[in-house]
Amino acid sequence: MVDMCLSLGIDSYIQQEAIQLLSNTRRGFMRSDLFRERLIKSLAKRDYSAIFLPRINSEVEALVEQQLLLRQIKNGEHEIGLNKVVWKIPSETISLIHEATIIVSSGRLFESDFCDVVHDVKMQLRKMGGARRQVSDTAFDILVARFNAHSSRLFR
Repeated sequence: MVDMCLSLGIDSYIQQEAIQLLSNTRRGFMRSDLFRERLIKSLAKRDYSAIFLPRINSEVEALVEQQLLLRQIKNGEHEIGLNKVVWKIPSETISLIHEATIIVSSGRLFESDFCDVVHDVKMQLRKMGGARRQVSDTAFDILVARFNAHSSRLFR
């Protein structure tokens, strides 16, 4: 799971710990209250205290906003879990998509329509010999949006 976090550019320890915690569950989902409790306990072992609760919440919420984690209601209980369309992709493929997105984004002076960026990244991935068949369109869009936003901050 560490390789996946690195290939996705997740360098926040809080986010990595949250992902690791969810990856150790059978379904990849956990009741939200239980998840929060276990995450705080896990972070407390590593010198993070409950004082950082607002930061913990914002770090987890960022993963939800980026669609790397999902919230759902199952049997009347709120759950949080891994978005399996992203987390089942091999880290090597994610790294190729990341590289292709940076190549496409670095050549653009102005923001392009997202559909154009996705199309150009798909073309670049084919040129690089990437395994496009392993990635659903939904996962591809999530990854390109993540890497495009990150690379556009780098080039400004």
